[in-house]
Amino acid sequence: MNTTEVRELPGVDSMKLLGLLGAVELGFQVNLGFTAIPQVQTVQDIERLICESRAQYAAPAS
Repeated sequence: MNTTEVRELPGVDSMKLLGLLGAVELGFQVNLGFTAIPQVQTVQDIERLICESRAQYAAPAS
């Protein structure tokens, strides 16, 4: 479990957090959207959002 606060990482501000989430979307091929920004406090939150996005898009359409 990684509870490192994202905003405590060196040089991270709101714009860098946006860039980080964009890189996560590209690297992990997920769609987090802008709603992910306020949800991210820790590195574990990013991991959770990746898993949730993968599960959402892997689920068969109803």
